[in-house]
Amino acid sequence: LAMLDLPRARAYLATWQERRTATPDQVQGLLWQAMALLLAHEVEQATVCYRRAVELDPANREARLALTQVLAHSDPAEAMEHLQVLRQANPADADVLYQQAIVERNLGRLEEAASTLDRLFAVAPDHLEGIVLRGRVALDQRQTEEAGRWFRRAERLAPDRHAVLTAMIDFLRLTGRGDEAQRYQERLQKAVQRITTMLQQGPSSAASGADQQPVAPRPAPR
Repeated sequence: LAMLDLPRARAYLATWQERRTATPDQVQGLLWQAMALLLAHEVEQATVCYRRAVELDPANREARLALTQVLAHSDPAEAMEHLQVLRQANPADADVLYQQAIVERNLGRLEEAASTLDRLFAVAPDHLEGIVLRGRVALDQRQTEEAGRWFRRAERLAPDRHAVLTAMIDFLRLTGRGDEAQRYQERLQKAVQRITTMLQQGPSSAASGADQQPVAPRPAPR
């Protein structure tokens, strides 16, 4: 969808919903619609699509997890309700544990968020987004040295990833190291320019650079 003209994609998806009436197809169409809406920054409408998908198929992991992601900041309490359902289905689901930690942090439950991330690392030790989030939780707790260790660990795993670079910039500015933060800012700008150039050149170029891990496509935890 990211490579398509959005109005054309919406027209195609409307046709899909009209012609493919079976419940699994309706759910899939709603998930695609939500993706297109998110690309257009229409979060509220995307949330409506995810809600409808969950209503049609309550056991659909993808739909419910996506709903928790869009609710994580706007309504973390409701997001937690959906996460409880997902945890019952699979307590060791790394994606669910990561999302749970985000919601717990947004609710101000920092100790719980840290504990949830410990459980995440037990099943996925190198979960990059989780490592960055653990550092941000440490910053929230004013544990700057610990935060720095987590961010450096993330940097060793993916030195040019958007979430890693922005975390390092925030950390260095917070600890009074503006000159070093500026160097990371320059690295971030280069990484953004690199992925922008690849996307302008077309899908094949973007795919060839995927292993460079340039910029995360989803919003990082705030």
